[in-house]
Amino acid sequence: MNSKDQRVHSSPLSNELLLHIFESNLPPSTLSQCTLCCKRWLPLASSVLYGRISLTTHTLSRWVESPSGSNDVMIKAFSLTIFHDGPITRQRTHRGWVMQALDDAETMDARRQLHRSLKKLPSRLANMVNLRYFSHSSIMVPTNLWIPKTYIASIIDHVPRACTFLDINVMDTYDIAIDPHDLTVTEHSEQTHLCISIRRLLPQLRDLQLRLPDICPAAFGCGFDPDRPSSVARGFKPAGAPCLEQCRIQVADCAPPSFSQKTRLCGSPIGPVPVLASHLRAFKSPKNAPKLRELWMINFKIAGVGPATTLFAVHRDVVANRRRVSPVITPFALGNDTNPVHEPAEVTRDLLYMA
Repeated sequence: MNSKDQRVHSSPLSNELLLHIFESNLPPSTLSQCTLCCKRWLPLASSVLYGRISLTTHTLSRWVESPSGSNDVMIKAFSLTIFHDGPITRQRTHRGWVMQALDDAETMDARRQLHRSLKKLPSRLANMVNLRYFSHSSIMVPTNLWIPKTYIASIIDHVPRACTFLDINVMDTYDIAIDPHDLTVTEHSEQTHLCISIRRLLPQLRDLQLRLPDICPAAFGCGFDPDRPSSVARGFKPAGAPCLEQCRIQVADCAPPSFSQKTRLCGSPIGPVPVLASHLRAFKSPKNAPKLRELWMINFKIAGVGPATTLFAVHRDVVANRRRVSPVITPFALGNDTNPVHEPAEVTRDLLYMA
């Protein structure tokens, strides 16, 4: 048998069947070995291995430092989750209780490494020409490890045109740099407006999910008048979103009350719900968003005292102009640990389990 016959009979399975096998939840280590098997398996296994990239605080640095080559082109889904799993302390400030990581050399080194990695991420995103799904979230990050908004804006600005699903969950950001030596961050963060970065992506998106520290109608159109926030001025021009089908905006945390963060209207201490709702009604017109089916604003409110305390999720449907209120079962205790959450009779029976 000659070498050509050996190549033909070494892998009699079709490409479709091989791809189905590679997609059957094989661990990354196995897929990596498959890429080294032969030239035929290399592109098939690589498309699965690099098709979905999910990074955390611990793996981001190693990934951005690795040579990208042609692998970034294969990425179709990319998610980044920032969290802190080290010891934390609670401190009381004028804004209530806040979480802080131990202010030691190890924590500060980790913070600087995270910031360096986030600065390099936009250049890698620009190579992901086949990216369809992008998610960036932060989970209960201590205040002294928060991320500058300028980094978030740069990441959003480099999301490729092919991306149709955007999920930005970054309540843990700040405008002024905590590090006084990082002058670049300080100069630009004061002027960073995430809403404008998001608005630039609206024409390509099918699904948009937002949870931001500040938001205003500028994310959905031009000409928002901050001096008259409550009324939709004639100068407000909704942005075109011809492909958008679903949009969800969360304006508060489902978190312990002492740590709960609420979204504010950009440049204002007030909440964004009434202002945003009035402008979203103009945005959802068939002319601007002809495919829009769901446009939700999600808030969390607390009612009751002590053991009878209840956390409610308030879903405001802007398209249908209706509201749904549901009690939430959470992994933390709002009142006494030994008492169940009480549900008022007038509230809908639908429960939202928030893990």
